[in-house]
Amino acid sequence: MARFVFRLSGVLRHRRHVERERQRDLAALDARMTIQRGLFAELDQAVRATLDDLRNNRLIGRIDVAFLQAHRRYMIAMRKKAFDMAGEMAVLQQQIDKARLALTRAATDRKALELLRERRRTEWASDQNRREIAELDEVGLQMGLLDAADELAAMTAGQEIRARAALPADRARNSLVVETAS
Repeated sequence: MARFVFRLSGVLRHRRHVERERQRDLAALDARMTIQRGLFAELDQAVRATLDDLRNNRLIGRIDVAFLQAHRRYMIAMRKKAFDMAGEMAVLQQQIDKARLALTRAATDRKALELLRERRRTEWASDQNRREIAELDEVGLQMGLLDAADELAAMTAGQEIRARAALPADRARNSLVVETAS
């Protein structure tokens, strides 16, 4: 039985490999973004907790100006850190978008080649069916010719047997004719 061989199977394997690489790249970037979002949420939580502490505990009674100045410097530093983190997250999001686009392209390339493989497999299967039908027709024709030859041989053999059976009767008639004539 013939076996289907796709000549571009090496290319298809390579495209699958490229697609898996793009998936890994995207997953790594998504993981980094998840970590960044977690750090950003922790920073936000720390700032909120510090503000709550300031409102609830530090603004009652005697006000410590040095503490308020330190708190202001802390808030400025946290705001700068938040802006830096937001900038990093924006750059990371651009990288994620590029990685998604690359993954989409790789998947499209792979799917196109798989579609071509399936089309070629279908063409190959229909060609195999045509060949099998042609071979079966040839076998049927050969068998028909052999049957016809067998029938002809049987008819010829039957005629020979009848001819041989008729031969002694003709000889006997001829011998009677010869004896009567003498």
